[in-house]
Amino acid sequence: MLHVTLHTMIARLFLILVLLVGSRCLAAETTAAAEKPVLVFAGYANFFGGPTFVIYDSATDEKSPWMSLSQTWHGYVFVKFDSKGEQLTLRKDGEDLTLALKQSKIVEAFLRPRLLKGTYTIVDDRIVYSADAELAVGDGVVVSAADGVMTADLEQKTITGNLRLVQRGKSVMEMTEAVLDLNGGRMVGHAAHLTMGPIAP
Repeated sequence: MLHVTLHTMIARLFLILVLLVGSRCLAAETTAAAEKPVLVFAGYANFFGGPTFVIYDSATDEKSPWMSLSQTWHGYVFVKFDSKGEQLTLRKDGEDLTLALKQSKIVEAFLRPRLLKGTYTIVDDRIVYSADAELAVGDGVVVSAADGVMTADLEQKTITGNLRLVQRGKSVMEMTEAVLDLNGGRMVGHAAHLTMGPIAP
């Protein structure tokens, strides 16, 4: 009788040990899955000498600055961009991750201009900005008019004028007779003349 009880106790202890080890492994896997970022390709801009991109981690709402190819954010290297398919490839620890451009109201709101300085009026279904107006577009890009004349459609999806764009206070681009398209996460400019360079100290 004592032998059976001892055997039963050993079996129960073994079962408890298996359950404890299994639950700890499951908890570790769940924690690792919860900590893994869920990256979203929010937008891109064809300015400043080549395409630049913004991604964000939807789990933490942390957003990258404007990044160029070969730059790194949180260990993710921006490797390749397919402009026709609007897909961005990132690489981390030797593994590639391809993200498609996210089309959403969140992305549109991200690129919608915010008035930093100056005023505006509405004339003939166009927004006309004051000569000193400055607009924040996306993260770290400020748009103003080189000659003080800048307009936008009522939805602020396109900005027109002789535009001056400054990125993160470092790079400057001047676009003559420009149309800046901010639709659907894209920031694409068309201009009659373009000059680029660093901001003078």
